Amino acid sequence: MKSDLKKLIILGLASITLMGLAGCNQDRDSNANGAPITSTVSSTESLTETFTEQMTEEKSDITAEARYADVKEFMEYHNISEDEIPKDYIQDFIWIYSIGPDFKENQTDAGDTVKRFYQNNRDLYVSLNDHFNGAYTDLPLEEYMPNVTMIKFSFSFEDGEFGVINEGAIDLKEGKIYYDHGILSRLDNAEYSADLSDEEIESIRRELPKHIVEDASGGELQGTNDYGIEIRMRDDKYETKYIIVTGSNEAGAPGFDEYWKTLFKKTFGEEWKLW
Repeated sequence: MKSDLKKLIILGLASITLMGLAGCNQDRDSNANGAPITSTVSSTESLTETFTEQMTEEKSDITAEARYADVKEFMEYHNISEDEIPKDYIQDFIWIYSIGPDFKENQTDAGDTVKRFYQNNRDLYVSLNDHFNGAYTDLPLEEYMPNVTMIKFSFSFEDGEFGVINEGAIDLKEGKIYYDHGILSRLDNAEYSADLSDEEIESIRRELPKHIVEDASGGELQGTNDYGIEIRMRDDKYETKYIIVTGSNEAGAPGFDEYWKTLFKKTFGEEWKLW
């Protein structure tokens, strides 16, 4: 059970990463500067290596200012007024599509693209994986949590013959919670969704960090555990945090199991189960 679950978590993370990249590639405009290029790999080992390299690159000291174009400079260069397109919309576009500070030299049509998106009422917010493309933050969870705007949970389970991955998300900016018995690629396609009150949002910011121990979250499985949890977060500047908890009852997730079940029951009115 121990080795099988570990294999499932590795496979699950690799497959989620590959599907996430593919989903981003489908949702994104091919002419947007900095859009990721999906490559084909031939084995689980290659997927795992690619994933590890990606996370290593994300854990860098690159600041948001060095990584992304300045929104004011972008708007001036492309002759876009805030009356035409809200500044917040363009800022999200820059972060989601990784528009770099060298956008002038790259001669892309990013300006035309964001105008077309806005005119077509394209919601930049619904593609869940697009929220986690930013630079990785080294801030402790307690300092990072007050500015978190989106959290994604991936639950993976395996008993030797049966395996499943479910995903959920908490949108702390818009006050929504989502869940799906499968891969949650778009928020507007979630199997479950519910509104969160301001009090519930503040409670999540306060209580969730109590059930995640970052330094212990990537350790070996302790005893027989039912499932692994992958948690991704991003803050109001699209800086990201990534945590793996192998088994809900280990040192990396004290009380998380009961916390999640209580939150799910309160918001959706049903008992939480993976299948």
